[in-house]
Amino acid sequence: MKNKKIKWVLATLTIAIILLIATPIFAASENVQVVKKSDTDYLIYLKGSLNEEFEFAFSNDKEISKDELVFQNSAKDMQGEEANSIAYVDSELYGTYFSKDAYLWARTSDGKYIVEAESVDLKSALTENDIETANSMTKRISVDTKQIYEKPVENVDGVKITKTVGKVVVTEEGKTAYQLIKVEETGETAEFAKMINDLAAGKTGENYYEEIEISKEFLDLYNKLLPAYGDKKWAEPTNNEILQPEEAKENDEYIIFLKNEQNGKTTYDVQLLKSFEDYKPEVISEKVVSKLPVTADDPTLFIILGILVVAIVVVVIAKIFVNKNEKMGE
Repeated sequence: MKNKKIKWVLATLTIAIILLIATPIFAASENVQVVKKSDTDYLIYLKGSLNEEFEFAFSNDKEISKDELVFQNSAKDMQGEEANSIAYVDSELYGTYFSKDAYLWARTSDGKYIVEAESVDLKSALTENDIETANSMTKRISVDTKQIYEKPVENVDGVKITKTVGKVVVTEEGKTAYQLIKVEETGETAEFAKMINDLAAGKTGENYYEEIEISKEFLDLYNKLLPAYGDKKWAEPTNNEILQPEEAKENDEYIIFLKNEQNGKTTYDVQLLKSFEDYKPEVISEKVVSKLPVTADDPTLFIILGILVVAIVVVVIAKIFVNKNEKMGE
């Protein structure tokens, strides 16, 4: 019985190994970013090769001999000093190679290969509008993130305790709705929150390759986390204010998805709200501890009172003296 179990385990492991060897593994490209210009025209940016000219070639055969490849010169994506060197797909190349899986090779003028048999996925290409949208996030719907919300929470013995919390004020015209998603310590929400902070600070990459890469990563998470248009959890801000949730703790972060509608157009945006709490006591009246007025301890009153007592004594003595003299005169 024991031998049968061992044989069964070995057979299972053998089949698994065979399947792993036989199954091709396609990893996301780490060296190529693609921008779509039209249905048949694409710009291909190579990591680390934006400022140098090169030659490139396509093939549908990943194992093709390099001697059989047909190379052509790189092009520029624009005019001027900021132009980047690119490989490209035009209508002719599209019709020749991209009806099925296509692979890219690129080499420098001295024959050094910088890309070899790199899979080119045109379906995942971003448009220039996608990149522009990603870069404009946190600025598409006008808000004020610098204000605070003060809320009186209790009044004990004449002391008012005010709780100060975070808020975002919507200043955009039109009808705005929002949803809050708590940022976890790790995972997609934490990664997305970092990207929001970077975009708000204008960190969009050191070059156009990185800009495309960052935009793609951001939009992938954005589209994954964005609530559906008709989701019932969309809520309208009260007095245009979005407050941190009541259960929020110090330094909790929330992703705010915003949806604004005006003139028949819907605009989406994101912001980040960091929770905080600050309690400020304020004395609004002094506690009464006796029946005497608060000013009873003022020394001026004692001085005045002493003067009055002395005056009364003097008057009484004078009156007695006058009365005595009148009797003696009789």
